[in-house]
Amino acid sequence: MSLESAKAFLQKLQEDRDLQTRIRSAESKERFFSVIQKEGFDFSKEEWQQVVPLGWQVGLTRKWLKPGPPKE
Repeated sequence: MSLESAKAFLQKLQEDRDLQTRIRSAESKERFFSVIQKEGFDFSKEEWQQVVPLGWQVGLTRKWLKPGPPKE
């Protein structure tokens, strides 16, 4: 795992619309990292957080934390 891999992935993500679509459709952190690994990149959550803009991280996290059913 490496910061260089995370940086390379971020660069590819900025250029590849298909990859952007697959990342946006990731319904969980596990699915997100599965897409990354299938693309041949290897980095940790911590390394990703060091290279990606914070606002983007927050957007994904909100998506993954969907509200559950209403409490009675």
